[in-house]
Amino acid sequence: MSEPQPRDFIIPLSQCATISQDETLYDAVVAMEAMRRLYQRWDYHPRLALVHDEDIRIVGTVRHFELLQALEPGYKRMGGLRALSGTDAPKEFWDAIRDKFALWTGPLPDLCLRASRLKITELMRKPDRRQLHLSVSDN
Repeated sequence: MSEPQPRDFIIPLSQCATISQDETLYDAVVAMEAMRRLYQRWDYHPRLALVHDEDIRIVGTVRHFELLQALEPGYKRMGGLRALSGTDAPKEFWDAIRDKFALWTGPLPDLCLRASRLKITELMRKPDRRQLHLSVSDN
């Protein structure tokens, strides 16, 4: 059996959720859920939405990671959640981080409501120069 090639992992744009850069986090969640339902799979991949501009050019992505990070504004104070992702630390470490940065102290419905109103441009990841510039109409 041959080694997988990059083309083996390419997903057609028609199977990706897309949203305008003028939309909100709520719109991204709705678009991602609609694609998951369309394919009727809980393990639906990709777990992201492509963000496009007014000319329908892809200008960024929003992944589940950014959606979760947006729920707790305190992550910005500590330099972002990525700094700690993949850390295998004891519960006491996580408790200390939570207490020091006052994470998850607000009621969850309030955190969700605030996050749902965030503009997608506040949390999307922009492509770097090495990545291709695609439009939603490209296949």
